[in-house]
Amino acid sequence: MPNPDQATIAENLRAFKARRRVSDAAIADGVGLTASAVNDRMNCRARVQADELPRFATFFGVTVAELLAKASA
Repeated sequence: MPNPDQATIAENLRAFKARRRVSDAAIADGVGLTASAVNDRMNCRARVQADELPRFATFFGVTVAELLAKASA
């Protein structure tokens, strides 16, 4: 079972990806990972590393805090 924080990050990454309508390959190019690595992070098969958070945030035009935030009910 994934760490709850990692699950939240993965959920947020998937939501930002859907809003921007971008592919894993486009995200990978923007953050310096492979498309497979991006997909692994979005599906909790690999942990998002601390140094990757600002790269994902910059790519999606959000803050790191937004990547870490749980959706409000």
